[in-house]
Amino acid sequence: YLPFEHGEAPADQARSIACYEQLRADGGDRFQGFLDYAYKHKAVIDEFGRYPHRNVALGRDSTPEEQAWLDAGGGF
Repeated sequence: YLPFEHGEAPADQARSIACYEQLRADGGDRFQGFLDYAYKHKAVIDEFGRYPHRNVALGRDSTPEEQAWLDAGGGF
């Protein structure tokens, strides 16, 4: 599940959510936290299209919005 959760493609995020929703359905409440965390990852991709906390390592410039998010403690 983690490769999908950590992917920056929207399709990866959709797959991650589907996997964690099934895990939650099959495994019960103890897996809710995993699903919640997957939704947090998806929200970052929905907002920025990528994980801003990876920008430096990947040689990408941060947008002003991404930098504000990072400055506010964004990241995982």
